[in-house]
Amino acid sequence: METFGYSCEELDLRDYFGASAEFPERLATRAGFRDALQEQLHRPEFTYGGYSAEACVAGPDLEGIDLIDDPTVLPEGYPSTTAPQCLHLVPYRIVPHWRSEHRDAQGAERAAAHLTTAAGIGGELDRPAQTMSSSGRNSSA
Repeated sequence: METFGYSCEELDLRDYFGASAEFPERLATRAGFRDALQEQLHRPEFTYGGYSAEACVAGPDLEGIDLIDDPTVLPEGYPSTTAPQCLHLVPYRIVPHWRSEHRDAQGAERAAAHLTTAAGIGGELDRPAQTMSSSGRNSSA
């Protein structure tokens, strides 16, 4: 981001709330991050970035992600009433580690298959991935 002229500061909520990296959706709820983020979205300089589970919570819900991570497992110290919340930054679900070498790749494959079947596009997973070039044109990957 600094290459593009942004000054960034990393804030790891685990430093303040002691939660596992595997549970950002509950961390966001407990810490009030979702509400704080919503207050900042109007600022043009504000950018949200996340890797793995942090990308998942950018969507509308965690449907399919339960095929990767067990949603009934709570981080130590979290009450059972701490419900997961997503950030609703994008209108679609993000499945990280799909077709990768990551340890969660098998679960990601199940999640992607579930979501495409639920959307009625089950055979689409066998097509080459579509990417957007810098010129804005679609191309096969």
